[in-house]
Amino acid sequence: MKLKLNRKQGGATLALVAATGSILALVVAGICVLAMILGGGREINNATDAGALNVGKKIFTDAAFKVKRDRSQYNDVSDKNGEFGLANINAVWGRALLAQANAAHMQEEGLAGNALQDADRLFSEAESINDELARKLQDQRRKAPIFEELAQQNSLRMLGAEVQIRASGDEQGWGVSLMDRGRSSNLEVPTSDLLPAEAQYQSLAVHEGKIPGYTPLQVGRKTFCFVPFVEKERNHLVSISEFNSNTLAAKPLNGPDWRIPIPNAYSCQGTCVDKLNLKHVATACVLTNPQKDYKLSMPHTFIHIRLEKNEAKWLFNSPDPRIGGFDVALVEKESRYPNRLTLSNKSGEGGSALDGDLKANLLPLGKEYTLTPTLDKAIFGSELEAGDSRKLEKALLVRVNQMLSKPGKKASAADLHALLSRAETGAAMQDGEDQDYYVYSADGAELAVSRKADALARAPWLAELIANEADGQEANSYARLTSELILPPGIVMIDPLPGANIVVPPFGRMNIEINDKWQPGSGYDGCLGRLRVCHKSTIMLWGVAVVPAAPGAGGLVKRVFDAIF
Repeated sequence: MKLKLNRKQGGATLALVAATGSILALVVAGICVLAMILGGGREINNATDAGALNVGKKIFTDAAFKVKRDRSQYNDVSDKNGEFGLANINAVWGRALLAQANAAHMQEEGLAGNALQDADRLFSEAESINDELARKLQDQRRKAPIFEELAQQNSLRMLGAEVQIRASGDEQGWGVSLMDRGRSSNLEVPTSDLLPAEAQYQSLAVHEGKIPGYTPLQVGRKTFCFVPFVEKERNHLVSISEFNSNTLAAKPLNGPDWRIPIPNAYSCQGTCVDKLNLKHVATACVLTNPQKDYKLSMPHTFIHIRLEKNEAKWLFNSPDPRIGGFDVALVEKESRYPNRLTLSNKSGEGGSALDGDLKANLLPLGKEYTLTPTLDKAIFGSELEAGDSRKLEKALLVRVNQMLSKPGKKASAADLHALLSRAETGAAMQDGEDQDYYVYSADGAELAVSRKADALARAPWLAELIANEADGQEANSYARLTSELILPPGIVMIDPLPGANIVVPPFGRMNIEINDKWQPGSGYDGCLGRLRVCHKSTIMLWGVAVVPAAPGAGGLVKRVFDAIF
């Protein structure tokens, strides 16, 4: 009996051991499956993160996310391929903002002309570029191949040797978000002289020297909004909860509607089916940053300066009973800007003549005929002039700063006057040829002023723009400066009357008027303004006519004085 009992106990033990082994095998298998699932989950998460970061990187460079425009008003802020994308969309809106500010200020001065309509055209084109870009950035089909490009390089061996991640077809997994609201964009504002001085244009809430992002700004008649890209931040992953709390649906933008906002954050979703036929899904969110700054600017623009012919009016007063006072005009002659003037026309019927050449070292007409003439003297005169030119100086300073597109570059009033005082331009003023000058920046970093041929050689992009006119109205006298010079005896020798020559050197005074006529431009078609500089000199001389006239006497006197001087 005892032996039989032992046999029964041994069989039960074997059955228990077998059952325990089976359970342990199942537990081990379950642990392996769990480890595979957990490890595979980490693998798919890593692959999804890699794919999302690749989307965040290539969303700035891939042609699928670029907008192309032929003959666009924004070609000067396009990328090296002539396209617009997430990196430079703020530069597009910045150009539109400056045009709107210029036009609105011109309207306040009563000089708007066509500027408001032109600024609105620029705004409409910016909207068109913005809307097309926004749709491309939201398009899952454009992001999916870029996501898979890098995500599929990550191993999913824990889920199966043949398992490969794919971009999910669920639109909810491919959302966009507007993050870092109120933080700085990549659009720099290095100086207040980029905008008119009035408070409404200076009220940009600049953050860390840049325009803030996702903060609607009212300029002129339009509302502008920019994309924040915080300086020195790289593309990086963000949590799904933070991403979702900043979507447009969850958190609308304050102020007027931005029709189709440009997003700066993107969610990507990957999926796969493992060898057990289990479906895995992972989502990653990336906040983008091009790490490239732009300056609020209108790069391919210029100012046209035209030196009009000078007007010189000569009046002579003599004791001779045949004439009266200063109401007798010997000659009224328009002249160019050469340093040597020839005034030889007769005045009236058989009237007197200015005999031969009037030398600049005898009587300079206006301050530009000094030994060192410059554009600055022609426009702003010197410390002798009475009048206020600060408004003109500000208008020119605002616009030259709008030409400078390289971040960190700005011009002061002193820089403007130094530009207009360059010796090579002053030398060009004396040759009597073309007196049209252009202010521009060939590279967005340095200002230049030169005649047309030189300007086109330095800045070839000017060829399509230089004939364009400013779209505002001309102010007849934007700056009017006057001065008076006392002329000591011996300044000039003239033959004032028929039959008489001056032998006692005349003396008198000269009144000078500088009239700067400014026609502002919004920047549409490239022209930021035209300045016409008009000088008028009135010379009043006194002398005594004592020598009877003789044939050729005037020429003789001229030769005598040529020898003296």
